[in-house]
Amino acid sequence: MKYNTAFIPEGEEGLHYELRLIGNQTDESGKPKVKSTYFRSLEELQVRMEELSLEDWQDIAFNAYYTINPVKAEVAKTSHNPDIAERRDLLLDLDPIRPANTMATEEQRQAAYAQAKEAIEWLSTEGIEDIVVADSGNGAHLHLSIAMDNTEESRRVVEDFLKQAAEKLDTATSHVDQGVHNAARLCRLYGSENCKGSDPALWRRSRIKEPKTWRREVAEKNTDIIRRLVKEWREQTVQCQQTSTPETPSEEQKSITQNTSSLMLATGLLSTAGVAYRQELLADGTIMLRLEHCPWESEHTGASRPYEASVIIDKEGRLGYKCFHAHCALRGWKELRAELKRMILAKTTAVSAEPWQWGTSNSHWISPLDQLHTLTDNPLEGLIETGFSTLDSRLRGFLPGQLTLLCGDTSCGKTTLALSLTINLLAAGRKVAYVSNEMSPKLLLERTMQAAATADELEMGRYDWQVKETSKEAICQRLQGMVQHTGGPSATAILASLTQMRGVDLIVIDNLMSTDLASDGNSIYEQQKAFVQTLSRLAQSLDCHVLLIAHSKKTGKELPRIGDIFGSSNIANLCDNIVMQHRSSPDFEQKMRAFYKSSLPVNFDSDTYLEVMKNRTFGELGWCSLNYDVKGKRVVGGC
Repeated sequence: MKYNTAFIPEGEEGLHYELRLIGNQTDESGKPKVKSTYFRSLEELQVRMEELSLEDWQDIAFNAYYTINPVKAEVAKTSHNPDIAERRDLLLDLDPIRPANTMATEEQRQAAYAQAKEAIEWLSTEGIEDIVVADSGNGAHLHLSIAMDNTEESRRVVEDFLKQAAEKLDTATSHVDQGVHNAARLCRLYGSENCKGSDPALWRRSRIKEPKTWRREVAEKNTDIIRRLVKEWREQTVQCQQTSTPETPSEEQKSITQNTSSLMLATGLLSTAGVAYRQELLADGTIMLRLEHCPWESEHTGASRPYEASVIIDKEGRLGYKCFHAHCALRGWKELRAELKRMILAKTTAVSAEPWQWGTSNSHWISPLDQLHTLTDNPLEGLIETGFSTLDSRLRGFLPGQLTLLCGDTSCGKTTLALSLTINLLAAGRKVAYVSNEMSPKLLLERTMQAAATADELEMGRYDWQVKETSKEAICQRLQGMVQHTGGPSATAILASLTQMRGVDLIVIDNLMSTDLASDGNSIYEQQKAFVQTLSRLAQSLDCHVLLIAHSKKTGKELPRIGDIFGSSNIANLCDNIVMQHRSSPDFEQKMRAFYKSSLPVNFDSDTYLEVMKNRTFGELGWCSLNYDVKGKRVVGGC
């Protein structure tokens, strides 16, 4: 068996790497058996591995590890952080969520591999080169070549990069290990067996796709990129926290902010565990999540006493649980949270013990024949046309139960487009709920009336076009299908009011960056991800479409891409459609010519351009052109 490291050791003078073998069982003192030695090349590694493994292990299986960074040659003992000569390897350990000291199932491993694929796409887009891909036997490893001095500053950079990666990549079934930022980090020796747990039948051999030579010029380039990403992440975190928290919040605002993350945590756990609930907002600000049944005893609720088990979130964000059955009297939020996590873990690992035959249906599987009655003669039935034929030709309209992200540079006209979409839907008899966190209800009404007005209902004011006073009531009559949210920018208040809504076709959230999220220690990326996840579930439960507006980052001379959306990359993953909006300008034309070279997709003869960058259902991507009506301050159909 040949053993490998991620980056091939070159036998440099003054440097070597530690090889450490750790038994998978403990002795009488409670400690595992440990043996270590050093090597300077792959050839020497094979020899040292054979020497150590031939020693008397008394039939104890062992796990083999090596230090990913070189150790100073004078160190002969077990290495520690100060013994590292230079940071050359940044490890992304993508690990399935499972009980400790157990081997992952094949399904759990596939979740980690999917996470690794997403990570590679993100890192490659950012310009990272020489990514080494490996299989740890349980999950996936990605090794990035870097060149950093072994200092406290570099440790913080690596630590923050892992936090950023976790916020971008973590899922309900797999996560980035954020604890591997130490300089003397040990990594599984590839080619060795992963011996977690006590059942040898489940052990797997670790593998590496292709070890690479560590190249300083590439490592320095990667280091610059990583430092830039960390700098942007730190600035964004500070900026978002500053803009999302009022300088002098009222007591009511403080209460709303405090229980936002608690609501997202509770609803996320309940939904993932498959426990149905309904949400109520009490007069004193307490949020009640009334469960369809108790997670421990489903008979505790039912037709006679439905929804008697509840999660309680008070104004300060404290979580509680109450079931009025005597058996649950001593169970609180701590016990409920542990049970929900157990249910989630069981869902990911459970194998049905009931026999199942192909062509039949049960609670997890349904046959085509049994599903036939759900289909209609018209596969596009239920789609909500936007009123812009060029956009509908790409998206086919908005599909109920889905979420569309509208993004673009600041002041590119996203709100104008959202209001124009609203007017189009109202004209078609649809119902729209509009949440504006940047405009007061009065200003939003004025903007909406102007967008809905005909040419005869407008007149030139002192400085600009405005709605005639005599036309305002008639216009508002035409806006009867629209409601505006007046409860402030708090995510908790927005979600609580939306869950009570019925019969709505489109919900507009304008916008993500101005929505007040929680500030209880969770990063802004985690808060954004939780908020968007809740919106996605809301679209499904209300059978409506959600249009979420977000900003894109400043990209200089580059055309903004999906990776430039301001916030967590999980936002893009959670959305069903992504539309990037651009305002016509010489700068935009220059970016387009630089990106597309000679095969330009637009003719630069319109005011506004939309690029459909993601279309989950129909898959058609491409560009749309629209124009701007100066009088009505609205977007109209283009070519």
